[in-house]
Amino acid sequence: RARAFNYKVADDPLNVSGLEMRASRLLGIDNWQRTPLVIDYTEFFEVFSEDDDDGVDEWRFRLRDSEGGILFSSTRHYTSDEALQQAMEATLHAGVKRAQYQIKTNKHGRYYFRLLDLEQNVIARRRQYYASRAEVEQLIRQCMSLLAFRETRRSGFHLVEHMLLRPISDSDTVFKIAAQADCSPGYLDPYSFRATAVVPYWPQRFQSMEFRRFFEATLRRETPAHIHLKICWVDRDAMLEFEQAFFHWLKLKSGQRFHHADWLDKNQPLIEAQNRLLDILQNLNSIYPQSQLFDCRREGDTQSILLNQSKLGSNEGH
Repeated sequence: RARAFNYKVADDPLNVSGLEMRASRLLGIDNWQRTPLVIDYTEFFEVFSEDDDDGVDEWRFRLRDSEGGILFSSTRHYTSDEALQQAMEATLHAGVKRAQYQIKTNKHGRYYFRLLDLEQNVIARRRQYYASRAEVEQLIRQCMSLLAFRETRRSGFHLVEHMLLRPISDSDTVFKIAAQADCSPGYLDPYSFRATAVVPYWPQRFQSMEFRRFFEATLRRETPAHIHLKICWVDRDAMLEFEQAFFHWLKLKSGQRFHHADWLDKNQPLIEAQNRLLDILQNLNSIYPQSQLFDCRREGDTQSILLNQSKLGSNEGH
């Protein structure tokens, strides 16, 4: 736990701090390596082109099991990478929920299943028929287990030690420093004994406030007592922006630093990368589950609204 990561080695995914490794194991996070957390969904699904005579490039995707068998295929084709990625993302989120699977029968009374996205549109289906409903239920459980495992593998967090962001030159951006007696808008020393954990909020279990509290309590308990830790739960767009800046900065940080007066301009790429990363870190905001005020005209449970733990949503149609 006391071992730090070696910032002079940028390309080794196993080069992480002991804190990150131990906390991940205690939290049941398999992915403790330093890898991107914004998913490339082609790692989860197989993408294949659809050949026809219209001359338009079209793609579908399918899920295969460990032996290469096809579990289900998309029901639509997609003409852009953005639409394809969005469809695979929706399939992953829906595919871990049993309620999103429908078991149907064809005109011969044989069974198959369809997968609905969270908006209840058919997004994928099993293109094979079975004599019994139990066989289809078994396939659904297999799909859910495989998708849940793959989603869990992408859970994790990034840890940034503020000391590594110390200014290199007079043109560097610096953390906000407190100038008022009440220590606002920053800290008297925003670098020493401080770190920021950047955590994705979108994995299914990370959206549970109970798991968040357990996550934060575990991470703070394992952090050395003299370190002040800030934890930010961010969405995909913020994580993507952070990861692009973070991994670029790590690569430059591991390179040579120039101290001779005639060569200081060679540090400029690192300075620019560090300024961008620091600016992103200072503007991260945590994302909370959406809740609604109680509507006496509608029945059903609602997410409780707690200060600093919720964001206010809306009831459509009211």
